[in-house]
Amino acid sequence: MSEYNQTKILKIAKRYANSKRPYLLVNPIQAKHVPTRPGEAICMMRDLGEQVSKKYPDTGVVIAFAETATAIGAIVASCFKDCTYVQTTREAYPSDCDCMCFQEEHSHAVEQKLCKTHLLKAFESTETVILVDDEISTGKTLINIVKEIKEAYPCTEDKQFVSVSIINRLSDENVDLLLRNGIKCESLLKIVNQNYDKVVENIQIDAPLELTDGAEFSVEKISMHGVGNPRVGLAINGYVTNCQRLATDVFKRLRNNLKSSKKVLVLGTEEFMYPSLVLAQEIENRVKGCSAFVHATTRSPIGVCKIEGYPIQNGYRLSSFYDNERQTFLYNLDYYDEVIILTDGDVDSTGGLKDVISALSLYGCKNFFAIRSVDCV
Repeated sequence: MSEYNQTKILKIAKRYANSKRPYLLVNPIQAKHVPTRPGEAICMMRDLGEQVSKKYPDTGVVIAFAETATAIGAIVASCFKDCTYVQTTREAYPSDCDCMCFQEEHSHAVEQKLCKTHLLKAFESTETVILVDDEISTGKTLINIVKEIKEAYPCTEDKQFVSVSIINRLSDENVDLLLRNGIKCESLLKIVNQNYDKVVENIQIDAPLELTDGAEFSVEKISMHGVGNPRVGLAINGYVTNCQRLATDVFKRLRNNLKSSKKVLVLGTEEFMYPSLVLAQEIENRVKGCSAFVHATTRSPIGVCKIEGYPIQNGYRLSSFYDNERQTFLYNLDYYDEVIILTDGDVDSTGGLKDVISALSLYGCKNFFAIRSVDCV
């Protein structure tokens, strides 16, 4: 296992227009806000998964918090032999899905949902339920969701709940509070609980930029077989297999375009992160001399600042691939020989694709491919 410290996996950014918490912890190798080499991100997430799978081998359910922890959750779940994986979501469910709601109180979008449709059998057949997030600070969200789960599923009253995160910065008091609520904690890095308000107080930030109409670039739109929908729950082994199959098929389709590329971006959209990591790793493994990078669009509004060491150097406001009325963001853009946008959203009737292309074209990108996984909602 690699060594993880604050220098490697923790940068502090200033939130833009969020009065609940003025700072945001940015992990530069998480493949969310900052472009990351896929192998580095996957290695970190797998180290976490292997750590907890050794301690809790009887885990049969892994739940990941949207949107930032969806890739982490999938890789953690893949470290168990037989596991049901489900992620929370802020998206709409199919009409036949029953869901529970809970609050993520400090977030820019507080309401989260968890699909109940396939959980009863999974809860009944497991001794341990793992809840995955990128970082845990107070534990309030965990207490909220565990309370909802226990009320909806009395069979979970005596189950073991484990919070799993890359970073844990709980105070001793909050660790005790979680234990009293039946929740243990595991992480790659435990740090002293600290309020970073003062750290970002004097940082002068700019808002992510609004896009103006720029040069027009063509994009090849390709619909591919879906990978399954973790928002409603699925067997992790099948999900991993489907994501690898998608990555292999996309590579075969784009092989001629990629063969001379030196720098490629695979961009996921909001909660759709794990398949992008798999595709970026496939490209880097198969194209000699190519560096692949991966990150994702996000709902998180973060301030932009060009001072040395600040993690968010540029940023743009975009329409969402899932809802034209929703504002999303894309940070730390650069030049790439090829850009592959991988989504389970809409590439035709929303402005998301047009906005992504407009933003990246400002950095000289000209070759775009939009891959849609068609069976996810």
